[in-house]
Amino acid sequence: MGPGPPADLAPGPARAARPSPPVAARPRASGLGGGTLAWPDPGGGDRILSPCEKDNPVAVTVRVPGPLRTLTGGAAEVEVEGGTVAEALTNLDGRYPGFAARLHEPDGQLKAFVTLYRNDEDIRFADGLGTSLADGDDLSIVPAVAGGD
Repeated sequence: MGPGPPADLAPGPARAARPSPPVAARPRASGLGGGTLAWPDPGGGDRILSPCEKDNPVAVTVRVPGPLRTLTGGAAEVEVEGGTVAEALTNLDGRYPGFAARLHEPDGQLKAFVTLYRNDEDIRFADGLGTSLADGDDLSIVPAVAGGD
């Protein structure tokens, strides 16, 4: 039997959602690369709206693996908005702090042992974190499993 999940995916203490800071009503750099601008969420908070999402929000269901459910209060599925995988993950971390540290390297890329699927498609074979999402899509987080005989 293997040593268990990587430390980044090991269950940790539940974290309370951080309060949402006030945001200005103008575009801001999103941190998504390529000079992408994002609009603050009209409801406040850390959620990022892409230019195309500003008028047409895209709601996706994120399927959360067991080791990360401590971040969502035990929920196996949560709904977030985002026009791309990167935006959805940013909004996921804004709503449930701790996901970014567990899923991303310091340079913003996904950690090697994390695979994401849009519906049944591995995003590595699409546009990676830039993969487009449509309203009603499922985004599954699948950590690598190691061990065995």
